[in-house]
Amino acid sequence: MARMMRTDPARYAVLIGNLLDAFGPDHILWCTDTPVIGPPRWQIEAFQGFTIPEAMIEQREFQPLTPEVKHKIFGRNAARIFGIDIVAARRGTEEAKNFAQAELAVQDCIVAPLVGSAPIPAGRGTEIERQGSTLFGHSSRTL
Repeated sequence: MARMMRTDPARYAVLIGNLLDAFGPDHILWCTDTPVIGPPRWQIEAFQGFTIPEAMIEQREFQPLTPEVKHKIFGRNAARIFGIDIVAARRGTEEAKNFAQAELAVQDCIVAPLVGSAPIPAGRGTEIERQGSTLFGHSSRTL
């Protein structure tokens, strides 16, 4: 479908217009064939910029493909169906990102001085690496 959006935008406009007319913007979900065709960035960008031509909206009485409709199709509808609180999910993602940054900072403060500033005594490298794994769940430094 994304390829059609680029190669035959008039046909795609009729298709999306008919979907909006038949099901409404609250019942359409975004999906891709990402495992088959690769990263969906180009598809997302194409749909973000796509509009149903004004003449087609007037002639066929299609609903416009507004930014609000696109937000529903891109994720708000799926979030509603699966009971996902988008604000909480975004906050959780930000908290996870902040935690990961804090973890790296702690690793830099604890592990880096142990492995970077002074030679590691013979036989101690694996012990330090093991301690890093215990503290952080993994070792971020190769000794």
